[in-house]
Amino acid sequence: EFLDELESYARSMFSSVPNKKLPVYRTPNISPFKGEHLQKRYPCVPVKDKRILMLFWPIQPSYIDHYLQKPSRYYGHLLGHESEGSVYALIKEKGWASSLVAGGWLQTLDFELFGVTIELTETGFDNRNEIIHIIFQYIHLLNFSGPQQWIFEEIKNLSSMSFRFLSKRSPYNFCTSTASDMQHYPPLHYLCGNHIYGDNDTDLLKQFLSNLTPTNVVILEAAKSFASSCTLEEKWYKTKYNKHDIEPQLIQKWSDPTLTNPSLALPSINPFIPTSLDLKPGHEKTEEEKKAEKVDVPQKIEATTLFDLWYLQDRTFLQPKAHVTVQMIIPMVYESPENLLKTQLIVMLLKDALNEYTYNATIAGLHFNLNHTCEGLQLHVFGYDEKLSVLLSKILEKFITLKVLPDRFEVQRLVLNQNLSNFFKEQPYSHATYYLNNATGSRQWSIEERLTILKDITVEALQNFMGELMSRMFLNIFCHGNVTPDDARRLSIQI
Repeated sequence: EFLDELESYARSMFSSVPNKKLPVYRTPNISPFKGEHLQKRYPCVPVKDKRILMLFWPIQPSYIDHYLQKPSRYYGHLLGHESEGSVYALIKEKGWASSLVAGGWLQTLDFELFGVTIELTETGFDNRNEIIHIIFQYIHLLNFSGPQQWIFEEIKNLSSMSFRFLSKRSPYNFCTSTASDMQHYPPLHYLCGNHIYGDNDTDLLKQFLSNLTPTNVVILEAAKSFASSCTLEEKWYKTKYNKHDIEPQLIQKWSDPTLTNPSLALPSINPFIPTSLDLKPGHEKTEEEKKAEKVDVPQKIEATTLFDLWYLQDRTFLQPKAHVTVQMIIPMVYESPENLLKTQLIVMLLKDALNEYTYNATIAGLHFNLNHTCEGLQLHVFGYDEKLSVLLSKILEKFITLKVLPDRFEVQRLVLNQNLSNFFKEQPYSHATYYLNNATGSRQWSIEERLTILKDITVEALQNFMGELMSRMFLNIFCHGNVTPDDARRLSIQI
């Protein structure tokens, strides 16, 4: 329907609802988290076999009116960073964690929650007090360094660029998110309030950071090993949990700003932020093509014994973005369950090895996926086109030279084992799909069979398998977006 017609529907349905012009009800002095809830640890028993560490800080009053500064996003950017010098890079190097996320959890008119969530390895679970100490060491570093203007500007520019080239969303998601934003932003910023920034306010950022202290923290710890010690039961979901005070000596240790860590540092300037957002020559359609509504289709522009190159320049969406998909035809991947598991481990190890490098690319709008398929492997690199070849080159270099390190191999094998085992705790529709695929697929292996084989895979066997993969593949390369035929050929040579 046209917009005017939709508006008429809305007016006919809702215009009779009276506007009582009531003031927004706020309770700035009421918080669900009082003093007796702070400095507490809450161990609990999860449904799945996972080890999760969560720290959160209640913040009052809420900073919801300061959406042009977004302090929770500033500190979420820094505490959740994954490049060299970050909290995650350090605890990952120690073999203690497999993921970390930081940022605002909840924001109301009266209070908000800011948190850090970490998925731990077995050794990380045993060292969770040290991990918490590292988090507070990083917060002390942020206090000592003070708010950085260049970091604020980088976040601001990335957010502006993201909004400028925002992809079209489904009408349902757009409407629901906009309706929610209308409760928080003035009419001028209904559509851009979540992306727009104003001037930096260092005093405001310092004030927000002052809430992230050991005396204001609540710690949640989830692990199956708590089953015997959790004597309390949550009312609604019947989750077993317990409640303890954080030991005073730990509060004192975490509060000491002199216990610095030389491995921690602020992130460097992001090298993947594009400086050119221009469209390449050839993106314009002729008047005849517009009238004929001609649909562009991919063309094969090169064929060799090693690869086929397909190409299509975007002339519809007109964004400075590109996609490069490399389909690696490797039949041996699905020849046996052992080969499939080895391929999965290689993919996981490659992503793990690239994480510190590619994290900056990700937050600058440049991404990559590497997945196994029934035909082999598929690499997909996509985002702003200017630095795409740089990221692609690094991924290919690491793929060719990947060394299977015993400690990272063990971490990733345990993660894969955990993911397979936890499948049986998924929702019933996932089980139905799984059994349907097993019954109808020609090459399907049960999770039980894969778990048995996984425990016998060794570092040496995986390294040898890498060499076999590299020697037995054919490539289908597809370049699409803001690229010219010459760009596509250069990328194919690079590959």
